[in-house]
Amino acid sequence: MNQWAIIRKVADYRNLDHAIGYSFRFYAMVMYPIPGIRLLSIDNIAPTVENIRNGGYPFTDNIYMVNARPLSENARKLHDWFLSDEGQQLIVEAGYVPLKGDSR
Repeated sequence: MNQWAIIRKVADYRNLDHAIGYSFRFYAMVMYPIPGIRLLSIDNIAPTVENIRNGGYPFTDNIYMVNARPLSENARKLHDWFLSDEGQQLIVEAGYVPLKGDSR
């Protein structure tokens, strides 16, 4: 099942009483937006980029970069690049919430 089909299935839940569908925030809001899909606030905390970044929104998941130790010179360069402004912007453009900086 592709991402579009997943969002379509989630959107179809709105036609059922008391149903909640689940998907990734970026899919639902940016990649495959469908009118009528709403994001779920938990304890009045909306799943905004800022609330996800600061840990206020409780349903998030961390994604890690893992590499062997000791770090090779190239692995260190890649690590440092991902933490740079350019690397963080790539994370935003890929639809994730960066560690720092502006995002959608």
